Amino acid sequence: MKIWALLVGLIVGVIFSFGTGFVQADRMRLQGHTVYYGVPLAVAILVTVLIWLNRHFQSRLPGAGTLLGWIVATWQLTIETSGGDLGLVPALHVNAYLIAGSLCLGMAAAAPIFRPLNDDLIQSMQHPLVPGNDHE
Repeated sequence: MKIWALLVGLIVGVIFSFGTGFVQADRMRLQGHTVYYGVPLAVAILVTVLIWLNRHFQSRLPGAGTLLGWIVATWQLTIETSGGDLGLVPALHVNAYLIAGSLCLGMAAAAPIFRPLNDDLIQSMQHPLVPGNDHE
């Protein structure tokens, strides 16, 4: 089960790396200034997925796998191809994405795991009304 969790994390890290690698480039013009909202959006997506995987598997291994897969795939996006193409061009927002992504994913991978949500826990927190005691 532990190897399975690690492999799922690696696969998810690679897939989300390619997706968020392009999301981080999103920007808009606001009062004459360029706002790169894609960097925090991409990092938030990655951290959310990592935390969800850790919670689902009740282990930090999928988080470590996601971090490793993200690092390897993102590194591949920064390497120039034989045709001269780059997935991530050298720019300030790309550097911010790499630094923020590395730090936030590293912290999220090392964070304590949330308890699993199950129906028993939710049902035990709901108290039925006792007959005759439902007035305020």
